Amino acid sequence: MSSNSDFSRRKFLKAGVAVVAAAPVAALVGGGTAFAAERLKEDDPQAKSMKYVHDASESDEAGEGETCKNCALYTGDRDADWGSCSIFGGKEVNIDGWCNSWAKAD
Repeated sequence: MSSNSDFSRRKFLKAGVAVVAAAPVAALVGGGTAFAAERLKEDDPQAKSMKYVHDASESDEAGEGETCKNCALYTGDRDADWGSCSIFGGKEVNIDGWCNSWAKAD
């Protein structure tokens, strides 16, 4: 390998480290910016593939009492009507909803 390619690789890696290190700082600086998260729609392709519904009582597969609110994958505020889920990448789900990845929260 030539020293030229070593220099390019080193430069690339340093730039990558700088970007990763800057991300938390950017989040703190922009932390005061409010934005509304997008709500998951039942006709969203991922929602369809996971059999997501806004109301668990409308699902033939949801077990008794299984809702997003008491799912281990739900990461939102359990007192809100909508919140984030680790399955749906930043989109909010209805706390009364259900999908086939439901797992009992501890």
